[in-house]
Amino acid sequence: MDMAKDLIITLAECFIEEKAVFPAAVPLKQGQFEVKLPYHVALKIMLRNLMITEQCRITDLALYSGVSKQKVRKQLDLRRKTHIDTLAQFFKALGHPLKIEC
Repeated sequence: MDMAKDLIITLAECFIEEKAVFPAAVPLKQGQFEVKLPYHVALKIMLRNLMITEQCRITDLALYSGVSKQKVRKQLDLRRKTHIDTLAQFFKALGHPLKIEC
């Protein structure tokens, strides 16, 4: 499973580099299995997708959130752990407050 997670993260990094929206998961078919990403990785992919659709650069997000460009870049790295509160701050800065429901 770790190899599958790493592959998905690598693929997401390629999409981000190309400024392309990473596709959402599709329903599983018979014989397929689910690969669960850590929440912080999934949220970063969602945030990057939002940034792409809204044509928001890292510089813009830094300005909107009051955080340095270097810190934003570091926090959006898919391979680094990031506190959910930090990601929530970025979503809010883009006008899309993060909501967690049960």
